[in-house]
Order: sequence, then C-alpha cells, then structure tokens
Amino acid sequence: MKTNFFWIGVSIIFLQSCAFHSGNVSSGYTSFDQPHKITQTVFGKAQARYFLGIGGLDHNMLVEEARKDLYRKLELPQNALLTNFTISTKHAFYFVYSKYEVYITADIIEPRSNGEPFVPFM
Repeated sequence: MKTNFFWIGVSIIFLQSCAFHSGNVSSGYTSFDQPHKITQTVFGKAQARYFLGIGGLDHNMLVEEARKDLYRKLELPQNALLTNFTISTKHAFYFVYSKYEVYITADIIEPRSNGEPFVPFM
C-alpha cells in the first residue's frame, strides 16, 4: 500500500507542468483614406529548450529569429504591406525540462481592386 502511494507521488512530481503566456500587438501601417483588405496572415516561430536550466545557448535573440523566420516564409505581392504584428510567447515547464517559444504573426494588406494605386505613406 505504501509503495502505491510512493509511485503515485513520484508520478505526480514528474508529470506536472505549467506554462506562462504573454503577448504584444503593434498595428503598424493603417490608413483609412484608402480601402484595403487583409488577404493573408503569416507567422514566424523560434524556440529554445532547456534541461535542468541549461541550454538555449545556440540562440541569440528569439524574437529576432522568429522575425527572420516570418520574412523567410513571406511572399509579399506587389503593392502589399505587412501590418498588425503580434508577438506571442509561451514558456512551459516540465519538472527538469522547459521550453520557451516565440511566435510573430502579421497580416498582409492589399488595396481593394478599385483601379487606384496603393499609396502607403500619405
């Protein structure tokens, strides 16, 4: 009976986890003078893993790596802009292992098809 309680206690300790989430939103370019539409959402991801608090040394700046991953995947059409940048982070802990993830998302906006050129900074 005591061994059952021991193994239940050990499994609770080793199988526990918790996570913290945070985020930030930056609108970037917005113009209400010219009609536009959101055509696509793109994202970039970077992560670092730690075992007993050791690790992640091969990563310099996770937000910068996520931004580069977003631009690496990006195929921006002509006259399109990126806006509504969101940075989300997740830090998960699993007893002796932890993982830190950074996601960056952005919306691609294009002018509506009314025949006028898209002039972004007026």
